[in-house]
Amino acid sequence: MASVSQDAQTTDAQQEISTSQEAPQEKCLKYFDALWFCYSPVHQMTEYYRYGVLDSCQGHWSDFMNCMARKTKFGNPAPPPKETGIWQLRTPEEAAKVWRESFPADVLPQQDKPEDS
Repeated sequence: MASVSQDAQTTDAQQEISTSQEAPQEKCLKYFDALWFCYSPVHQMTEYYRYGVLDSCQGHWSDFMNCMARKTKFGNPAPPPKETGIWQLRTPEEAAKVWRESFPADVLPQQDKPEDS
């Protein structure tokens, strides 16, 4: 019988050590609950009655999203590619050359120039 109580004490001590070594994790549920309540009709009508505007709940969104960001671990994302987007930087001369190739003069309508009298 003494061995059973020692085993129970050992197991309890091991659990206490393992729980004390784990970092306390923040629960995002409280932020979600606050956000959910913010959108409730009771809260919105209270805000409208008191201040004349509905609550945007921006602070609650920020708290919830910050908590989720802290809990999410993505590691190092891949670096962005060297050339992003669709634009290419060109010198004025290069741009003029590409423009003339893309839009030849015979395709573009001719503008009437005012004649000097």
